[in-house]
Amino acid sequence: MLGDLRYAFRQFAKHPGYSAVALATLALGIGVNTTMFSVLNALVLRSSGFRDSGRLVNIFRSSPQSQEWPTSPANFLDYSAQQKSFQALAAYNNASYNLAEPGQPAQHLAGMVFSGAAFQMLGVVPEVGRTFGPEYDQPGHGEVALLTDAFWRSHYAADPSVVGRQIRLDTVPVTVVGVLPPYFEQPTSWGHLDVIRPLGWNAGTRQTRDNNWLGILGRLKPGVTLEAAQSEASAIASRLAHDFPQNNEGIGIHLVPWDRVRTGDINRRISWLCMILAGFVLLIACANLANLQLARTSARSRELAVRVAVGASRLQVVRQLLIESVLLSAAGGALGVLLASWGVKMIAGSIYITGVWGFDIPINTAVLMFTLAASVAAGVVSGTVPAWLASRADVNSALKQGSRGSTGDRSRHLVRKVLIVSELALALVLLSGASYFVRGMQRLSHADEGWKPDGLVVGTVTLPYNSRYQTDAQCQAFFHSLEQKLSELPGAQGETVATNLPITGFWRSNGVIIQGKARPPHGKEPLVYSNFVSPGHFGVMGMRLLQGRGFTDADRAGSVKVAVINETMARVLFPGEDPIGKRISGTDPTPEWYEVVGVVNDVRPYLDIVRPPDTPFQVYKPIDQVPWSFLHYMNIAVRTTAPAASVAGAMRVAVQQIDPDQPVSDISTAREAIRAQVTTGFTLVAKILGCFALIGLVLASVGLYGVISFLTAQRTPEIGIRMALGAQPKQVLWLILGQGVRLAAVGSAIGLLGSWAVVKGADAVLPMFPGRDPLLIVVVAVVLSAVAVAACLVPARSAMKIDPIIALRAE
Repeated sequence: MLGDLRYAFRQFAKHPGYSAVALATLALGIGVNTTMFSVLNALVLRSSGFRDSGRLVNIFRSSPQSQEWPTSPANFLDYSAQQKSFQALAAYNNASYNLAEPGQPAQHLAGMVFSGAAFQMLGVVPEVGRTFGPEYDQPGHGEVALLTDAFWRSHYAADPSVVGRQIRLDTVPVTVVGVLPPYFEQPTSWGHLDVIRPLGWNAGTRQTRDNNWLGILGRLKPGVTLEAAQSEASAIASRLAHDFPQNNEGIGIHLVPWDRVRTGDINRRISWLCMILAGFVLLIACANLANLQLARTSARSRELAVRVAVGASRLQVVRQLLIESVLLSAAGGALGVLLASWGVKMIAGSIYITGVWGFDIPINTAVLMFTLAASVAAGVVSGTVPAWLASRADVNSALKQGSRGSTGDRSRHLVRKVLIVSELALALVLLSGASYFVRGMQRLSHADEGWKPDGLVVGTVTLPYNSRYQTDAQCQAFFHSLEQKLSELPGAQGETVATNLPITGFWRSNGVIIQGKARPPHGKEPLVYSNFVSPGHFGVMGMRLLQGRGFTDADRAGSVKVAVINETMARVLFPGEDPIGKRISGTDPTPEWYEVVGVVNDVRPYLDIVRPPDTPFQVYKPIDQVPWSFLHYMNIAVRTTAPAASVAGAMRVAVQQIDPDQPVSDISTAREAIRAQVTTGFTLVAKILGCFALIGLVLASVGLYGVISFLTAQRTPEIGIRMALGAQPKQVLWLILGQGVRLAAVGSAIGLLGSWAVVKGADAVLPMFPGRDPLLIVVVAVVLSAVAVAACLVPARSAMKIDPIIALRAE
């Protein structure tokens, strides 16, 4: 074995050109795969860090419209009391806080609230201090907080003495009791976090059954399967529907493994899609290397024949060639890790998760083990066929004919052609995958989404639930003052306050009933998205009023309740009727009727490219006719002609003038918000697949060039005879080009089938993404064929210049 290794290194040193090309090919293929496996590992495969996370389960409320709804507090408590399958259950929800320290500007913090059973159930051991337990679910025990590791390090320089310190959250002194370990943050599941606080049940909350806002997480008991727990949950859901039909009729309970929820279906599917396509790049690299090794073994046929003649077995020949192949791939893998370290940094810095750019994507032990396995596999895959063919060569023929064997030539030619067809087919699949995302992003950038984001500066204001903003009048006074100040900003053409802007989606969906029409069965009512907006919202957002009127200052509390609906809702729910004057309500036991006063165009939130909306129906209501105390989290938008940077600063000043303890978060232009929150991920995928396609195309073209050059060299005597018998140079040109064209045609035909499969798979992942374009795939196939033909031109032109006398003399 050591002798084989020494001989392999001598061969590499003897042929540095071959070694360099092989190393570069493998480094590209393995580097691409190491990069994508690092991303897959960080987003999908990496352990959550929680104790035995495979036993953790998310518990959702289900309905005919959706399988993953949140749950009401009363239903959660009833389910907790009746279930037998879980060791413990914990409730949680997203939250936000305003940090206002003396002498410091107010700052918005992202957080969550958890019931007290969560930390013991998850097996969380704090870095510093302690967590909180079930006793903090009781009223009067909630003025404590846990800090995340990242917030602790960025704001308090990892000072352990922060435990026991009081900080002002929402103007209320709160005691820091501990710091959570880094793995708790789970950005792909819960998003970026700064602070965790107790859920804090009170008597009213415990009895609430008609407001569903809680997430539930549970740990299965040992020996209990998910199927058994689901069966029990379905039985409990039936009992709740029987006992509380107004809120639970038609409602089920759906269990999903937490590891699947935390990684997200979209993240998981796109990551696997990119990983599979990265594997295609490695296959192309292996095919290229196999072709190189076929050429090398043809040139070494006399050397290998001599080795067999002096006593070496065929197995020893195969072993020698495989060792050379695996050594090359191992060296290529080492270079691939260096390339991956650069690629991972580029991708990690381009990922945006809930307000934060950048995501930790380490090249850890798991990644290095994958690289090692990929390197060995690449060496074996690319070296096995050439080694096997070399071992089958006829020794006598090889010794008689020098470097040109005879028995294995036909087999080698066939294998070369199969490999190059595979390369071209895989390259076309990669090009099609890249074009799918590039085309989709082009269409999105030019689509009419029903509103005009250009010229809008947006931000978020979150009022705290404290004595300063407990009543409707207090909240209303704050936002009315803010609207007035926003209207006075330089260049301001209009302003709005709304629960949602059409960037990531609408706030919530509820069932709707229509006065005078038969009410559908409970749980089967049409769903509508609701948005609560200030007067002038439609004009500021650039929407079109199609019928009736918008909202005015007269649409306030105490006046007739009014609503504006979108055109699809008007067309579907009021077919052949004028919707103006009709009355609609939610599905509460006591209807609260809103008179329809207007119809506006449909608006498509950008997040709908990720998943289809629950409903196409949209309802807008005046913000002053909804309890303000329920709407503490509000979006603001200003349409302006002034530079965005100056407007952002002026917005902060406007809020500070009303209440110095209140910050404005996430200020940006609407275009920047769309890019950060929605489109940046798809743009990144398009760039990644574009790189894959470019690498695949280059490798396939170089491989085709090498094969045609080799076949042309092999046919030199034949070409000499043809030209001696009167063949013209153009006929020789088409003879050689024909070989390449036939290979390109077969590769393109197979690649078109693979492209169809990739597009179908992408459509399944992103059913609303406008990337499908059959004509574009045909164009890509034509481009690939053109590149392939261009790669054949150089050897074809060389064949035209062959001197028949010299060719025949050499033969």
